[in-house]
Amino acid sequence: MSTSLAEIGVGIDVARYHHVVQFVGPDKKPLRPKLIVDESKNGYDKLDNALRRLHQQFPNALFRCVLDDANVYGRNIKAFLEKLPYPLVVSCVNPLTNKRYKQVFLQDNKNDALDAYSVARFAVAEKPQPAPKSDEVSDLLKVLVSRLDSQTQHTTRLINQLHQVLSLAFPEFATYFHNLNTRTARTVLLKWPTAEKLAKAKINELAELKPAPRSKPLGHKRAQKLILAAKNSVATLRGPLAEDLIRDIVKQLDLSMKSEAKLQKAITKIYSEHQPNYLTTIPGVGPFSAAVLTAIIGDIARFPTPEKLVGYFGIYPVDDESGTRKGHKVMSRKGNDLVRRILFMASLVGVRFNPVLRALYARKRSEGKNKMVALGHVMRKLLHLVYAILSKKEPFDPEYATKRSTSTQQQKENEPTEPQPSNKPEGKRSSEGSEIQNTAEPSSEQDAEPTKKYAALDECRGAPVSSKPSLPRQTERTDTQKSPSMA
Repeated sequence: MSTSLAEIGVGIDVARYHHVVQFVGPDKKPLRPKLIVDESKNGYDKLDNALRRLHQQFPNALFRCVLDDANVYGRNIKAFLEKLPYPLVVSCVNPLTNKRYKQVFLQDNKNDALDAYSVARFAVAEKPQPAPKSDEVSDLLKVLVSRLDSQTQHTTRLINQLHQVLSLAFPEFATYFHNLNTRTARTVLLKWPTAEKLAKAKINELAELKPAPRSKPLGHKRAQKLILAAKNSVATLRGPLAEDLIRDIVKQLDLSMKSEAKLQKAITKIYSEHQPNYLTTIPGVGPFSAAVLTAIIGDIARFPTPEKLVGYFGIYPVDDESGTRKGHKVMSRKGNDLVRRILFMASLVGVRFNPVLRALYARKRSEGKNKMVALGHVMRKLLHLVYAILSKKEPFDPEYATKRSTSTQQQKENEPTEPQPSNKPEGKRSSEGSEIQNTAEPSSEQDAEPTKKYAALDECRGAPVSSKPSLPRQTERTDTQKSPSMA
């Protein structure tokens, strides 16, 4: 086999505890049998030896290593490949792209070796862009944000479970505590979890209940209403088992919310210490929001345009029509729930303190949009600002739009105008070719013509116009009389 290969495709099908690697040449044929790489030092040494032998056999070849970017399972092997001394580039490709490429060019069989070969073939055929270098801080931030996202979903599940059980054990409770995740609601439920239990409570004991040492007590009036509702409750779930069930859910909810708060502090601390970008310069975006956006967006080069970023998080309207309900739209449910919640909260702050977002919100409200629709437009605009700052790596400038508009207007005014054919009557030419000036005296009508022309020009520019007659339509202005803004 020739030793002058230009590049070698290295396809890696990642998994939790081991990976399958295939090597193909420019002709898309395998260069060696598949390689099983365990997620351990011995497995990585095996991959290093295989690459070294291929490098000795093809010293001028560039290794194009491609792996799926689906989860965290490929991060260790990616960091290992980036440290090797061979000429190589590491790319991370969307698994859906690899799947569709395989469907087009290969058979429908599913196994790890065939998946790795498809990725290697894709590497030499499509030559994907290199992925950003691994960064320990960024990787840690991504892991923490991923954990926070899971924890937030777990909290939501526990709240829904608590609502479901309380609908049987004390359905009137939710009318007094709309948010069951508040500390006061959880404190009451821990001590009196069912309507049967709360109906036997003493009013003074419930009124003096404090969820925290510095918090206000529940109050006598509110306690009296709760006890009265418990006595007249239509609940059907009673007994010690129901009480234990509710207490168990409340304890899990309390623990989950504490874990959320702990993760939020850790994420904010990491971002504040390293300051990877200027997202916090946007009024309305704090360190925690900036950290989550940075971790989930990753490399901004993945998104060619701001609209791609908007579509990635699902901040756009979709049709919601049924029967006689026509023209109704709702925001898409696509995207990360944690990011959507952060964008919503940042938009609420931004319409108060961010001049760009405040002006947009006011304009949409003046057009007749309701508050939620206007906030949807603000969320979209906020993502555009995030995209601009991450792309340009510059702080937020509230006057950027004004400066850009002024600069564009000045450029248009400074653009040279194209020469136009003159309508002046040409004089007679001498035998040498020089023009002989027309010495005939102009009539009074000819004298008034330039005045009319300048009057019409001043009218276009907004200057006051004299009471002289307007310029006839058939008369054309000379190029020296044209305004640059009109050219």
